[in-house]
Amino acid sequence: MSDHSQEIYSLLIQAELEPSNFAAQKLIEKAITIADNNHLEHFQFDTRISLIFTCFKSGYHDKILATFPWVLNFIKDNEDIIPIETVLQLYVLIVNGITEFPNVSQQQVQGVLDEMESWYIKAGYSLKEAYYISQHAWLEMGNEKKAKEYLTKFENAKDGAALHKCKACEIYSDITYFNHLGYDQKVVELSELLLTEKYSCDLQESLPITAMLTSYIKLGKLDVAVELYKKHVVTKKNKERAHLWYIYKYICFF
Repeated sequence: MSDHSQEIYSLLIQAELEPSNFAAQKLIEKAITIADNNHLEHFQFDTRISLIFTCFKSGYHDKILATFPWVLNFIKDNEDIIPIETVLQLYVLIVNGITEFPNVSQQQVQGVLDEMESWYIKAGYSLKEAYYISQHAWLEMGNEKKAKEYLTKFENAKDGAALHKCKACEIYSDITYFNHLGYDQKVVELSELLLTEKYSCDLQESLPITAMLTSYIKLGKLDVAVELYKKHVVTKKNKERAHLWYIYKYICFF
């Protein structure tokens, strides 16, 4: 392994272990610069993938959207070596982030959803998941007509392979979207389900704490919010501290 490759590898390891998502981003961006300056093509891809996933955890959707076009072009030029699951996961992140920007047109959103659907077809995965995600995107865009169309598509699509095929994953996703829409009572109801042992899964290590807390707080359920905060943030040193919405927690608890 060359000196530059070793340096990039070390930076990515440091970023993975870094408790601050913001600090982790800086480490990964340094790795990207080294990879670009030395024309290390695969490291250019790997470092940008790391940046996208790190930014997603902390809500930096602008950096995700800025990085995605380069990554997508690389994927199109190297389809034979890029796992299709990686491509699908990236589209899930992009769809989650693109609706955060008020200047994004519905036509642009539809274009991304169509691209995502084509990749699901190419991968041989069930379109149920793609339609489910698309429905949420339209709800966030305030287009209930489109959301209902995708809900119908979801209900009629055949079952099959999916990235996140479990009840906990669906609840996790619903909590995030309903919180964005301000449906706080629905968030609380779903949070109670997600916190039960019945729906536990690997995602329990990264619960949508910010969305859950903000809805509990807005409904005046501060006693529940405090207990949730103590159990899942303070004791586990949740990395979501760097999330842009973290201000809600500071207002109430600090």
